[in-house]
Amino acid sequence: MTANAIKGDRERCLAAGMNDYLTKPMDVRVLEATIGRWVQPQPSKLADLPPFDADAMQSRFGHDRELEQMALATFRQATPPLLAKMRAALAAGQRKQLGLHAHSAKGGASMISADRYAAIAARLEERAAIAPEEDLRQLLEDLQRAFDAFELLAAAR
Repeated sequence: MTANAIKGDRERCLAAGMNDYLTKPMDVRVLEATIGRWVQPQPSKLADLPPFDADAMQSRFGHDRELEQMALATFRQATPPLLAKMRAALAAGQRKQLGLHAHSAKGGASMISADRYAAIAARLEERAAIAPEEDLRQLLEDLQRAFDAFELLAAAR
């Protein structure tokens, strides 16, 4: 966005590598339309995210089947105990510990493209310190369901 609206500025900005060009004063409708061209629509609900994206995982690991299998096995083995630790931390009122465990869960899930699980873990991490206990309990249940959905898809591979 710029106050420079001189003829040729748009072309120079785009040639320099900018994605788009807006001038001031800003028109909100033009801004919204411009952003709309560049922002990918995001699922409105966590449940709309895929439980597992095998293609994304394969790409992440360079289609190295052995590495993929090792990462999947590690995630599958580590997740049930991690979920138990999160439940125990919540029950003990250890919200900081809950947030740290959720952070670990998010990272592990992101690595293997368990997108729904990673997004729920991220929300749990963000809200661990401030959300009502019932909300956190619900997020943990959602996290368990996301892991169960992941397991069904991953087992079919």
